[in-house]
Parts: sequence; C-alpha cells; structure tokens
Amino acid sequence: MSAACMAKGLSYAEVGRLTNVDQAQVSRIVRGQFKRFSSNVIQICRILGVELPVPLPKAPDEGEWTAAFASVQRLINQSEDNGTTVSRLLNAIADLQTVSGGDAHQRKTTSVAE
Repeated sequence: MSAACMAKGLSYAEVGRLTNVDQAQVSRIVRGQFKRFSSNVIQICRILGVELPVPLPKAPDEGEWTAAFASVQRLINQSEDNGTTVSRLLNAIADLQTVSGGDAHQRKTTSVAE
C-alpha cells in the first residue's frame, strides 16, 4: 500500500482526509501494521486502488478427511438406496457452495477499487 500511496502522490494526511481515517492510523495501515481487514483498511485500499486478497478457509488435515469419508461411507452403507440420496445431498451442498463462492480450491482476489 505504501508504494500505491507514493504512486498516487498522496500523503498520509491526504489519505486520512479522503477516507475520514486518522493520519496515525493511515500510517500504520499503509505500512501493513493491521491484523484484519477493517472498514478503515478497506476504505484506504479503495482510495489507493489496492486489491484485497480473499482469505481461503483452512484446508482440512488428513484426519478430518478420513473422518469425513468414514461418515459418508457409514451413511451409504445404512441407506436403502445404495447411497443415491446421500450422493444427491452432497451434490446439493456442493452446488450451494459454488453458488455462494465457497470454492476453497481457487484463490480469489476482490477488487476494492470500484
């Protein structure tokens, strides 16, 4: 963000005035000294034309995958339709995640410059 601030020829005071954020906080944010994407961080990024990465959810570890597969296998074994209902349910969940942007296998970037 510091490079974007310099490239736009803006001082921290000017960024603060444009975003209604205190100059000291602008200085910390532009130097990367923040832990979460607060509204102030987003406002500053918007003014500077900086894109924010959308964090990916934590990938499950091997034990979580094993437990999930065991649960699915148990559901299939107990079903009367050889797992057709379980399969349809899992596909419906996957479709909902895709529609809501929950694809954890692809890193996305959100532009706040709009």
